[in-house]
Amino acid sequence: MTDQGVKKASGRVLLIVAVAAAVVAGAIWFSMGGSGGDTGTNAGAPVISPVDDYLAFADGLAAPDGNSEDFALEGLRKLAGALGTLGVGGADLPVDLRIVAEHIAINPQSVETTATVRPRLVAAAVALDGQSSATSELQKAANAIDVTMPLTEQREALVAFFTRAADGVRRAGASAK
Repeated sequence: MTDQGVKKASGRVLLIVAVAAAVVAGAIWFSMGGSGGDTGTNAGAPVISPVDDYLAFADGLAAPDGNSEDFALEGLRKLAGALGTLGVGGADLPVDLRIVAEHIAINPQSVETTATVRPRLVAAAVALDGQSSATSELQKAANAIDVTMPLTEQREALVAFFTRAADGVRRAGASAK
């Protein structure tokens, strides 16, 4: 090999060693927690409380677009987060709402899913109202969900429930302060 060939070969070896060392160092740094901060995709984004997240969702319901299945899933999950944060309805109600949200994800067109979801909406309404009678607007909205139709065909009824529930969440949040 000529001197020039040796220099090229040793240069390549050094480059490969340097890249390998950088990869190993990066892997060790990452496995030890990286920078120590949030490594998620929302790093640096403000943290929104579940209550504010639900209220933002409910306040944005005027727009009629969106998939009804996704809309119902999002609404139930966010309502569950808000109720859990506020301690409304005990520990079981937020869990129950998340479970019925998963029923929608699994079988959105089923009337059995609607029949499973409606009692949880009524329970949420009662918890937010602090009363058991069906006289409040929120409880009427929950009872307006038709168990003979899939939830995906009841966007207006769900919008009515979620917006009225937002009023209840606001009241519960104000009384918690």
